[in-house]
This record gives sequence, C-alpha cells and structure tokens, in this order.
Amino acid sequence: MRISQCFSGATAVTKGLNGDYFLAVDKGILLIRKDGTEKTLIQLENRILDLTFIDSIIYGVGDNGTFIRSTDYGHTWDVSTLPTTGSMWSICSNKNGTVVTHGNTVLFLSLDFGNTWKTLHPFQGLIGSKPSIRSLFLEGPYVFVGTKVHRLHGGIWRVDLEHYETIRIKKDTRMIASILKHKQYIVSATGTCKGHKGTIEYCQATPTFSQTYEWETCESDCQEGCYLDLSESDGYLYTTTSQDEKGVGKVLRVYIDEKKVVPCAIVHGHGWRVSNQQSEFLVAGLYTSLYTNSQFQHFINH
Repeated sequence: MRISQCFSGATAVTKGLNGDYFLAVDKGILLIRKDGTEKTLIQLENRILDLTFIDSIIYGVGDNGTFIRSTDYGHTWDVSTLPTTGSMWSICSNKNGTVVTHGNTVLFLSLDFGNTWKTLHPFQGLIGSKPSIRSLFLEGPYVFVGTKVHRLHGGIWRVDLEHYETIRIKKDTRMIASILKHKQYIVSATGTCKGHKGTIEYCQATPTFSQTYEWETCESDCQEGCYLDLSESDGYLYTTTSQDEKGVGKVLRVYIDEKKVVPCAIVHGHGWRVSNQQSEFLVAGLYTSLYTNSQFQHFINH
C-alpha cells in the first residue's frame, strides 16, 4: 500500500498475513491486500463491531448477536446468532480454541473455536443493576472484562474461566473501551461521551504481593473525550479516540515507558478501531478509514 491511503468508513479492522487487513464496512467485510487493492468477502445484514485474526481463523461479532467466522482466510464464512439482541463490541480468542464474546451483562464462552457456546454470568453476585460489557481481553485462564459507564460496578473485572471466580481489578465509572497486554503491562483505553475525561492507563500484569493492581496514567498534550481502541505489534502500541467537537478522531502512539501518548494521524469521525503491523496501521474511521505509517505524520481532514 501507499504510505497514506484512504478507504471506506468502517467499524472494525484486524490484520491478516503479510501486510493484509480485514475491514468491516457497512454490512460487509473487505480484504485490503498489501498492494492496496480491495476485495469484498461477504455481505451481512448487521454491522460487525470487532474482528480478530488468530492462527488463520477470523472471528467477528456485531449487532443483534451476530457472530461470524472464517477458517480459510475469508473465502467462506459461517454466520450465526448468539442469544442476545444487543451489540457485541468485543471478541477475543487464543490458539487453543478458546473464544470469548459477550451479551449485555453475560459472557459467551467457546472451547472449540466457536462451534458450541456456554453462557457465563460473571456479575450474578453483585447487588443492584449489573454493568454492561464493552471490552474483553484473554490472557491464560483469565478474561479481563471492561464495562460501560456504571457508577457502582464499573471498571475492569478479571474472570477466571476455570473456576468461574470474578474480581474487580480497577474501579472506574467511565467506559472501558479497550484492554490489551503490552510488554508486562495491562493497558486500558477509557473515557465518556461527555467532557474530556479520556485516559490511557496501565498496570503491571502480575499484581504486587498485596494482590492489588496499581494503575498509572499516561500524559497527553490535549484531553480527549474517550479513547476507543488499542492495538499492539512488535512494541508499537496505538490508540484511537472518539470524534471531537470538529468531528475529528485521532490515532495516537502510546509510549508506556515515557508515560505519554503522541498524535500521529486524524480521521473524519470516531476512530472506531485500529490494527497495526509495527509502525504501519489501518484505522477504521466512522467516515474514512486510513492506512499510514506513524513515522510519517499524515493527517487526513474531513
């Protein structure tokens, strides 16, 4: 692809092999080849809000319980519906066949690559209204669950998939839009739809001897309303933001060791998702998706 190339507005993206990307556009999936050409792989009735590619399998989830899977690099697809009428914003998986996605307040767990599912209720012991799920990250026997805005039970919860134990490792009333592991840290992208309360925060993935997770915040030259996504490849960590008052979303590189985030591109609308291969990235923007390289600051205006 060219150093800077635009594509259709999209809601999700994940990298494939050898510089390819899979892009979820309006009710369909595109293959963006490394030479910059596009191929429509499938048309769908619902939006896909998250994609992941692992060990040659593509998984995706979206509106109205939609679950999609391809085991042959997008040539054919299995499309099914999980038991929720809501939007599924996150899916995570590993090479052993564990796949986790979510309903409003429940988790859907598969141990056979998405062929069969069981429903888990991680918040059933909580008093009062249950928090809605927004983001997931799978690490060993644990899935880390980020919630939408919730005054009482919001934050990040760690769910043990073997013993079905749930503990909260971060209390937060804002939305936890994305979680991943970078180096030895768990990193979260957080914010709200109102105000300028977005932050990138991180903690040691292995808690201290007191079994508490100590969170720190990265600094930024400008406050954002909400950080929406995180992507990491070979030490390069990126995040995206919701659109500002001018309708502009950003892509920023995150430097954990320096505790800072630095803008490197803008898109028209929310930067829903980003996926990178080292310093090159493709951001799925609401109105425009952009492929570029953070070593060259290319800004695409609306």
